[in-house]
Amino acid sequence: MAAAEQADAVQSDTWLSEIMVEDWQQEMDLRRWRSTEFYQDYSKLVVDMGSSHGEMRVSRTLDFAELLASHMMLQEAHSAVDGVTPETEKNQKRQMALRAAILLLRGRTVEDFDDTPLAQDDRPDSAFWKTLNAISEGDPRALITYQTAGFGGVSYQSAAVVRGVLPALTEAAIETGNTDVATIALRLLDEIPDLSAASVGDYLRGRYAQSIDNDSTALKHYLKASGGFDRDAAKARLALAEMAIEDGGQGALLAARDTLADGASSWRGDSYELRVLYHLARLNESVGDDLEALLVHAQIMARFGLSDEAKESRVIADRLTAQIYAKGADDAVSLSEWMRVHLRIMPFLRFTPEFALHTETLADRALVLGGTELARKEYERALSLVESGRELTAYEVPEGIENRLRLKIARAHYEGGRYRASLKQLSMIDEPADMKVDMAAQDLRAKAYYQLGNQKEFLQQASHSVTSQRLRRRAMTLADQEEWGQAKILYKELMEAHPNDFDLGDAVHLLIAAKRTDDEMVVGRVTYLFPELTKSDALLDLAKGISIDPEQLTILGSPQVAGRLERYDDIIEVLSQPKFAN
Repeated sequence: MAAAEQADAVQSDTWLSEIMVEDWQQEMDLRRWRSTEFYQDYSKLVVDMGSSHGEMRVSRTLDFAELLASHMMLQEAHSAVDGVTPETEKNQKRQMALRAAILLLRGRTVEDFDDTPLAQDDRPDSAFWKTLNAISEGDPRALITYQTAGFGGVSYQSAAVVRGVLPALTEAAIETGNTDVATIALRLLDEIPDLSAASVGDYLRGRYAQSIDNDSTALKHYLKASGGFDRDAAKARLALAEMAIEDGGQGALLAARDTLADGASSWRGDSYELRVLYHLARLNESVGDDLEALLVHAQIMARFGLSDEAKESRVIADRLTAQIYAKGADDAVSLSEWMRVHLRIMPFLRFTPEFALHTETLADRALVLGGTELARKEYERALSLVESGRELTAYEVPEGIENRLRLKIARAHYEGGRYRASLKQLSMIDEPADMKVDMAAQDLRAKAYYQLGNQKEFLQQASHSVTSQRLRRRAMTLADQEEWGQAKILYKELMEAHPNDFDLGDAVHLLIAAKRTDDEMVVGRVTYLFPELTKSDALLDLAKGISIDPEQLTILGSPQVAGRLERYDDIIEVLSQPKFAN
């Protein structure tokens, strides 16, 4: 007597799970629920779960989970089976069996599967569950051991479960070379119209044909399957690409590339999308299309940033990007074509550390060609990329790049006749700026004032290209960073260009910088100036002694600071004492 007929023979408050004789059926039997009576069973179980208590409510909930699982409503079944805590051994075993079955039907692994009721030899379908477990774990040995008997266990499953697992069982048989099971499985698949006519049916038929070296038939089925929009269509496109790469002919490579490119966005979110993109990038490189290869590598980086493929793509993308922008900078491609490429690359690479520099390179070329507005927009884009890159990705920003870009934005404004906008941008340069940037900014500022007819500001800027205050501030910053060569240049410029503003502190710093760079000529010049800068005998002796070995240097007449100076920097501490004030 069938399970449903047995159910009809008992009282309405007795459930199928309670009248089955075999232990394995009491633990879990997905075949006992009729699809034609799903609504009635579902409704009655919902009522019973709401009105029952204790272990009876646990039993009804596990019945509910089994009903859902038998109809492949796996997410809902998972929530139900995990929503109770059984106390009896019977219900504990049922929960363990159902939880393991739901995980395996979802393609997940089961921890300690061998300890679950599904793995016990007294279950007639244990080989079926062992086969699914081998597939989920990627264990070929276990798969070969159990799959023949496991396929026989299909007869103990509901129609929905058979439909759900048949493709995986068929593919496993094909991949392990079990042609007997594969042939039967494909025949059974042909009896399920929606599977047979779908991408999965053509993909599996193609995979089987390829496994027996019938490549022409495989190609026909793969091409038919590749027109779909699901995972099996993506797998078919991958199979076509791999066949083309193995063939190596230019025509085959181009055809495979077009197939992958047309369907690249049809399936997303798992390893098959990654493999499609990876093969597409390889094919683009093989046929010499560097731009398309770069775009695909950029997609891999953006969508699968933590994968090994993304690390490889990063290296290749950096090389290809540098080559493309180098061609643009050398005028090997037109600015319009370069800009088209730039805009296509940008969505994927804009937050990489190098892309701001590449954007600046493009803007430089646009400015040379007279495209002042395009240059300004790209300089501003580069500046935005630098600022957002620091905030969002925490990558290291090259020293001084922001001031350099602001200067270039100002120059683009100036070249385009927007003089007030140029001055506004120049006012945003942070201090202390690099000496070259500072001097260029001062020169551009003077030109802008001249174009605006502001003679007073023009003359002031022109006659004091760099003020003594700004020179001193920049020089002190460099000295604090022990950039003695640059500090010496700036203090020397301060001494020569602004002699009236050159004070005792400047002289001491210049002495230190000159001594650190072994510039005895500057040491002599500054020492000569000391009598004009201070009346302190101790400091005059200090200046004269700067050319002596520091171990011999002693400050006379000052008991508070008497002793040897270990470093030239100690002079600064001397200057801070009132006794030696000018």
